[in-house]
Amino acid sequence: MIDRNEHDMPSSKNAGWLTRLAKATKLYWGLGLLLIIGVLSSPITSKGHNIFLSYGNLSDVFRQISVTGITAVGMTLVILIAGIDLSVGSVLALGSVTCAMLLTHEGWSSAYLLGVPAAFLLSFVLVLGIVTFVLKLRRNSPYLTDEAHTRLSKIAFIAAVAAAFFIVLWVSASSSEKAGVLLVLLVVPAIGMMLGAINGAVIVFGRLQPFIVTLAMMVAGLGIARLTAGQNTAVWPVYTGSNATENFEVLRSLIFGIIPVPGVIFAGIVLLFWVVLKFTKFGRYIYAIGGNEEASRLAGVPVWPVKITVYAISGYLAALAGSTVRVKPMRGWGWNSTPSLP
Repeated sequence: MIDRNEHDMPSSKNAGWLTRLAKATKLYWGLGLLLIIGVLSSPITSKGHNIFLSYGNLSDVFRQISVTGITAVGMTLVILIAGIDLSVGSVLALGSVTCAMLLTHEGWSSAYLLGVPAAFLLSFVLVLGIVTFVLKLRRNSPYLTDEAHTRLSKIAFIAAVAAAFFIVLWVSASSSEKAGVLLVLLVVPAIGMMLGAINGAVIVFGRLQPFIVTLAMMVAGLGIARLTAGQNTAVWPVYTGSNATENFEVLRSLIFGIIPVPGVIFAGIVLLFWVVLKFTKFGRYIYAIGGNEEASRLAGVPVWPVKITVYAISGYLAALAGSTVRVKPMRGWGWNSTPSLP
C-alpha cells in the first residue's frame, strides 16, 4: 500500500522550487512584461521578422539605456547608504557639455578650468588609495617596522602628489589640440567626482539632509554647465572627423557588429560594483551604514569617508554617462525636468 504523503512528495518539491524561483525573479517581472509587450506590438517585416527583436533595434535599445543605467549604478550606492542624490541630472548635463567642448575646441577653454583641478584630485586620490592599500597588505610583515611604515606613508603621499602634477601637465599640454577619447574619459568623470565629493563633504561635515544638499547642487551644476558652455551657446554639436577627432568614433562603434561600446561600459560597471558590494569590505560598510548609521559608527565603520566616497562615485558615474550621451544619435530633454544643454 502506497503512503499518500510519499506519493505527494514530488509535487510538493516542485511547488517549493517554483516558489523559490518566483521569489528570486520577482524584481524582473516588470522588465519581462515590457519585453513581451514590445514583441507583441512590434511590426513584422515582409520576410516575417519581428522588428523589435532585430539586432539593430536591440543594439539601439542597449545603447539608449546605457546612459540611464550608468547613472543608476551610482544612485543605487547612494540609496543603499540611505541617501539621495538629486544632482545626477545636472552633473550629467555638465559632463555632456564639457565633453563636447573638449572634443571640438582647440586651446584653453572653460572646460579645462574645471577639468584640470578635477583631474588633479582624481589622480591624487587614485594613486594614494592604491599605495595605501598595498601598505595595508604588508602592514603585518615582520620586516616592516612602524618607522618604516611611517616613512613609506610619506613617500606614498609624495608619489600621489607627483602623479597628480604629471596628469595636470599632460592635460594642460593637450589643450593645444582637440581632445581624444582618453583625455575625455579622464577629465569629464573627474569633474563629476569632484562635484559628488563636494556633495558628500557638505552632507557629512555640515550635518545636512542629502535632499537639500543635492537639490542645491542640482541647480548649481546646471548653472555651471551654462556658464561653461557660454551665454550665447545652446547646442554643442559633435561630428567626428570634422569638428571633433575621429578616434571618438570608437565609442560609437559596435563590437562584433552587434554590441554597442556604451552598453559594454554599462555592463562592466554593473559587474564591477556587484563584486564590490558582494565581496569587499567597502560593500559591507555601505550596507551597514544604510541599515543603521549610528550602530555602524559605534562598531568602528568609517562612516564619513564611506559616505563621501559613495557620493563621489555617484558624481563620477553621472559625468561618465554625460560622455556617453555624446555617442547617442539623439538629443532631448534633461534629466531633472529641465531642458538639456546638449
